[in-house]
Amino acid sequence: MKKLKYILPAILALGLFAACSDDDDVDTTAPVIEIISPEDHEEFHPGETIHLHAIITDDTELASWKIDIHYNSDGHTHSQVITLKHGDHDHHHGEKEWHVHKDGVIEGNVKTYELKLELEIPDDAKHGEYHLGVFAVDKAGNQAQKFIEIEVEDDDHHDDHHHDH
Repeated sequence: MKKLKYILPAILALGLFAACSDDDDVDTTAPVIEIISPEDHEEFHPGETIHLHAIITDDTELASWKIDIHYNSDGHTHSQVITLKHGDHDHHHGEKEWHVHKDGVIEGNVKTYELKLELEIPDDAKHGEYHLGVFAVDKAGNQAQKFIEIEVEDDDHHDDHHHDH
């Protein structure tokens, strides 16, 4: 009985030591995100579909992903100037800034996740520059994000209203 008193703590200590030695490998490496499509600065038109394709990898295990698309209205004056110059009173067309927020859980012990989404640009999407961001979190809580810029162009309106006779 006395031996058990010493063996049990020794086994527990070994277990703790093993756990501690695992902690030396604490996952501090953030996931890696590669956006395959669309390409940075790719141009789209209202009503088109963006085929988002990203590959997310992690050295241990992925947990979740998130997509964020928002209109670039914060401090990029060149896009505001372009909007005014090419706007041709587009506000009468009822354009709206387009936003997308989607997220998902990555189930299972996955180190590589292929994210494929079809994102439809609304017909009334405001023209201009948008930021498309892909976020990833691994099981240890490390986060990564990658942004590209896409353009929603006004060609449809030019085709409809500016015919040369």
